[in-house]
Amino acid sequence: MNVGKSETDKAAEGLLKCRKIVSEITNFGVSQDDILQIIYLLSLELENREALESISCIVKEFRQDPFTEQKKTKLLEI
Repeated sequence: MNVGKSETDKAAEGLLKCRKIVSEITNFGVSQDDILQIIYLLSLELENREALESISCIVKEFRQDPFTEQKKTKLLEI
């Protein structure tokens, strides 16, 4: 007779919670750029420094920063 939840049950509940969060985010009608920004911001919340740096660096390669794009355009106009 088992008392409490097994590790598998706990893992399944965690996955379900994550899927619900993703579903809620996508229900907002976010764009691909928004999703990359959310991933970037979540990566900054990680306690594992190595994971934080790796994930944030990878996401930076793919996301478009409108502020950086404006600076590049202004520099080209000069």
